[in-house]
Amino acid sequence: ITTNNNFAGANINVVGANIDNLVVLAQNAQDIGNYEEAKEYYSRILEIQPMNSDALLGKGISSLYSSKMSDLKTDELIGYAKKAIQSKRKEEGITDEKIFEFIAKTAGELYAAAIMVYQISMNDYDDNWKYQSSAPDLWDRLEKAINIFLFVNALTENENVNKIENASLQYKESMKFVCICCVEMCKQRQYVTGIINPGQLFEAEQKSEIKLNQQLHQKYLDLYDTMYQKIKEIEPDYKPKEDINRNKEINGCYIATCVYGSYDCPQVWTLRRFRDYTLDETWYGRLFI
Repeated sequence: ITTNNNFAGANINVVGANIDNLVVLAQNAQDIGNYEEAKEYYSRILEIQPMNSDALLGKGISSLYSSKMSDLKTDELIGYAKKAIQSKRKEEGITDEKIFEFIAKTAGELYAAAIMVYQISMNDYDDNWKYQSSAPDLWDRLEKAINIFLFVNALTENENVNKIENASLQYKESMKFVCICCVEMCKQRQYVTGIINPGQLFEAEQKSEIKLNQQLHQKYLDLYDTMYQKIKEIEPDYKPKEDINRNKEINGCYIATCVYGSYDCPQVWTLRRFRDYTLDETWYGRLFI
């Protein structure tokens, strides 16, 4: 900053000090979980240094963590992370080693963010599964988590990055989490549509089934198989905790559907509920089925 007030002809550089202060303030806000404040500080840094790689990454992370469940800013996170890596590569005098370290650091931050998205998505579904919108909301959020895990996998696949501490673990674990998310995506789910015999002794919830359409189901089946094969190449003994559902249609009652001529008619739904929520509850009912 050049000024003629009291310092005639003096050049006083306060930009560096200002940046350092903002970085500390942003990191402090992020450490205590105040991501809105952290995002504001990172934005101020970028106003002064638009290509500051750490600020770009920090803003992306803060944008996600300060977003609402209804609008998780995962695309924004990935976009800022890509921009941060591009900026780091263009730094004057930067070595390849420093670039690889920054990529590994970015992958670690995004890996943690993806796990967070997965966990809050599953928790929200467990709390609200009775609503018809709960499964579609879950699918949307799991897709966002998958996109982050896939980006982490792409970053850590580079052999130079993979050598850095924790990067090889994140490479493998990101694929495992993609498999887990695909299993959850392909599950047949239920929601409550009403109450059977309300106020009576045998009151029960009336449920309906919901599932991804066949095209999307196939998409996540293919992704699961791809990730599974890549994991087996580096961990031959790997076995997923839960197999993926390869049935692309909602489980129906074959005989009842044939008799009534439709999968969706009221009589078939009634028989299906009787099968699933009465007969299936006992061993002799399952034997009858």
